[in-house]
Amino acid sequence: MEEILKVYKPSPGSDLELFRCPFCGSNDVVYIKYDTEAGERWRVQCMRCPAGVNPGYAQQRHIVQAMWNKRVGQDGE
Repeated sequence: MEEILKVYKPSPGSDLELFRCPFCGSNDVVYIKYDTEAGERWRVQCMRCPAGVNPGYAQQRHIVQAMWNKRVGQDGE
């Protein structure tokens, strides 16, 4: 069973900034640090809809930040 350790909403313009939710358009997107049997992990969650990124292995915020902030059309897609 997982335990939430921290919920973090980055400041706009910071190096940890998260893009708006691609589904509902909300700016209310946060990092969630949680504990599992395998150790502490990070995920990103929109607080207005069920959208989120949780690969289950991210031990640093920048991993889920890159996943969340990636949009179609970037890097030749």
